[in-house]
Amino acid sequence: MARTAQQRGKLARSKGRSFEQKIARLLRERFPKATVRRALQSHRAYEPDLVIEGAVSEVVSNLWLELTTGRKAHLIVGQKMEQAHRDISRAHKKSVEASRRIPVVIWHRMREQQVWATLSLRDLFILGGAVQTLLTVGIVEEAPVTLHLEDFLALLPD
Repeated sequence: MARTAQQRGKLARSKGRSFEQKIARLLRERFPKATVRRALQSHRAYEPDLVIEGAVSEVVSNLWLELTTGRKAHLIVGQKMEQAHRDISRAHKKSVEASRRIPVVIWHRMREQQVWATLSLRDLFILGGAVQTLLTVGIVEEAPVTLHLEDFLALLPD
């Protein structure tokens, strides 16, 4: 029996909420002194899907995390990255704060175990503490880089 649009929407929201809760748990394990929370649905254009606050480095608190899960999640990573850039601009109205935000798409394909994190090459250098290398080599590349989520979390400073 085919599902109605309403049933499909409810199922998609449930999968999304479950994925966000899973990633929030992983972030709480990685940053036990931080507060990790899901954004309210009504604040999604002004906050990332998951917010990390409190006792964490400035770099970590500046992450703008967009999450997606589904059978075709890998096909919409670029769209989610664009959404993150739009939301950052909207939330900070081109302030200095917006320039510090680091958009990251955390994604998962249904029926697969691996979770991925995609960010720009430039932001990967920033997270890895290689700002001097960026300045020396002149890397301003926005090319996407995808890492296993565990590797991405290991890169982040405490």
